[in-house]
Amino acid sequence: MWGLFCSMGSLGALGIVRVLSVMKKGGCSGFDNNRGGFAPVQEYPVQLDSPVSDGSVGFRSILNGQRRSEFDVSDTICVSDTNEVCQAVKQLFGGCTASSHFQTIEDGFEIFDTLYEGRNASYHRCETDYHNKQHVLDVTLATARLIWGYQKQSSGADILTDEEVVTGLLTALFHDVGYLRKKTETGVKHGAEFTKIHVSRGADFLADLLKRQGMACYSAEAKGLVHFTGYEKAIESIETSSPKLRNLGYLIGTADVIAQMADRTYLEKCENFLYPEFLLGGMCSQKNSVGRDEVIYASSQELMAKTPAFMSSVIQNRLVDAFQSSYRFVEACFQGSNLYLLSINKNFSYLTQQLNKNTISEQNSNTSSVLLRRNITDSFGTQTP
Repeated sequence: MWGLFCSMGSLGALGIVRVLSVMKKGGCSGFDNNRGGFAPVQEYPVQLDSPVSDGSVGFRSILNGQRRSEFDVSDTICVSDTNEVCQAVKQLFGGCTASSHFQTIEDGFEIFDTLYEGRNASYHRCETDYHNKQHVLDVTLATARLIWGYQKQSSGADILTDEEVVTGLLTALFHDVGYLRKKTETGVKHGAEFTKIHVSRGADFLADLLKRQGMACYSAEAKGLVHFTGYEKAIESIETSSPKLRNLGYLIGTADVIAQMADRTYLEKCENFLYPEFLLGGMCSQKNSVGRDEVIYASSQELMAKTPAFMSSVIQNRLVDAFQSSYRFVEACFQGSNLYLLSINKNFSYLTQQLNKNTISEQNSNTSSVLLRRNITDSFGTQTP
């Protein structure tokens, strides 16, 4: 989704707090649980704490900022653990746990883990620290939650079939597989070099995967759906075979945005991991109208300074407009609250606060980033206040 960073120009911050306040109005309600197809369980399995002081329902610890770095927005699922996310998805769609359809999803998680951990003989392990295993699992969990909420609210021809749900989940699970290097690609030294074409590479992988999983009739559909997570194609130009599959594309694209922006260490990852990926992927400069190289990000600090405008633009232009506010479907999972939006707003507010203090530009390469609200390892697995 990061291609937009290179085309925003000097767009100013649009006021994400205002945008989010509009987004949170009119949440999903009145769901009909009498559904066919890949039916969700009757109630979302995560239990919320009592209402907080302002009357909204949510996790007290989350709203107080006490969330672990490797866990999802509910702080209940470790999104760096493939099996844990797989089990969470299985719990969501409990009615089909024993079906051949969910076996296909479980097989997909196993293939995913084998690839990203470097156990596949044909691929190098994942080398991109930003677009890594945790990011993909976080997006897949968000996709499952969005589909769950969508299925509960939909009826008739809008309900996704079992095969369509499987296709959507597999698309989310492999949406960034295009960053992985094949061992035969000896001319490429790092997966981040595929940044500009990783979605198309992933589309080809997905098409082949679905054929091998006995779902060849959905391989072309998956090739289109994965482009809702990128910028290689304009959203309006992506072809789908039906309106409900276009809705599925909106859900997958929405998950890719909200999962990463709501990440507990989103800001740290942008500065420390995304910028190096951009350098390797040729995203820090572009040709201007007269064919000359134009620097977009001269440093990681400049990328961070432009991040608020990026976040505001993506929320309005992508989440609200292009994806038709599909983020609302996740609210069914949290009794009407949207923990993703709450976390995004916290990240945005903290970053703008630091930018206003000019603390980011004052840092130097010999000190820890002022964005770090705690000490973290490269894997964000250990932290101290």
